[in-house]
Amino acid sequence: MEEKENNKTANWTHPLAGPAATVLPPPEGSPPPSGEADSTRIFNMEIFISKSLRWGVLISAAVIIVGFGLLLATGRSGYPEGVFPTGLSDVIAGLAALKPFAVIALGLALLIATPVFRVGSSIIAFALEGDRLYVGITVFVFAVLMLSFFLGKAGG
Repeated sequence: MEEKENNKTANWTHPLAGPAATVLPPPEGSPPPSGEADSTRIFNMEIFISKSLRWGVLISAAVIIVGFGLLLATGRSGYPEGVFPTGLSDVIAGLAALKPFAVIALGLALLIATPVFRVGSSIIAFALEGDRLYVGITVFVFAVLMLSFFLGKAGG
């Protein structure tokens, strides 16, 4: 009977992890693992980043679909032939006028910003872990991303 009782409590699942992640508790009588609060914070940060990526993609897809719907409904892009909103100010002005290509451009900008946000969030997560090597690597990746945006904009 006692063995059956132990089998029921041998495995437990973290409430945020979902059904696929089974975590084994420490053996009875052992001290709690050091850094348990840190690992919970890190796990919560990973869940936040994961959900942010998912929502970023879903929101950008919805914005692109709305823009495409406007394009189909009006039959026009909102711009003269061969002209597209290329800057943030162009996109904002086009959004104010509900121009379909500006809405699509906003969706694409959100889609591009989603993984950039993930890299920025990873810097914070690695800093919370105290992992200076990965903070440095991730800061370098983030700097390369930002540099590519600025060089791409300068190049026209």
